[in-house]
Amino acid sequence: MRKRYWLPVSIALALAAAVAAVLVSIGGAAPSGNRGRYSGNAGPGFAPATLAILSRPATPLDALAGGALGPAASNVSNLNAARLAAIDGTQRIFVAPGRNETDCLIVIDAADKSTTVDCADTSTLVSGTIYISIPNSAARTEDIVGIVSDGVWQVVASDGQVGSVKHNVFTLHQVRGQTVTLSNSAGAKSVVDLGSQFLEPK
Repeated sequence: MRKRYWLPVSIALALAAAVAAVLVSIGGAAPSGNRGRYSGNAGPGFAPATLAILSRPATPLDALAGGALGPAASNVSNLNAARLAAIDGTQRIFVAPGRNETDCLIVIDAADKSTTVDCADTSTLVSGTIYISIPNSAARTEDIVGIVSDGVWQVVASDGQVGSVKHNVFTLHQVRGQTVTLSNSAGAKSVVDLGSQFLEPK
């Protein structure tokens, strides 16, 4: 399991060797995370990963300038295909197709003028999530934004918080614990371990 930490840098790039996953944060401190790893029994009902949000006709709100993504723009196969999936407080959350059979989660936060991009294999979404988390080391909690496949309608954190899914995206705030359970419309469940969210003292 790969650990994910808060990185005190203005631009951070993390490339996971096992998958084509990229995390880039521009401006402000970098959140952690790039993908949830499947660690349970998904059971029947988890179909091949599809994202209906990417089939929605474009609107002016979907416009995404490549300059906003910095070096991570090269990991998005078509900026015009990006779709605004949700607005959560000061954050605009986009889903975009990536290169080489990947999908990308893009979070633009007006509060700290940061942009975080995370891309991972589309196959991750068969029973997992592509996510970005922002740990709060003092409170030992994290905020989580994630992409899930069509059919997943609910995400429950290990502390019992319930996040609904809209346009293939979920958000959770001040979560304690490192697992989430995905439930789909066929009644199947998948437990996803997000990995340690905090840098532990040696």
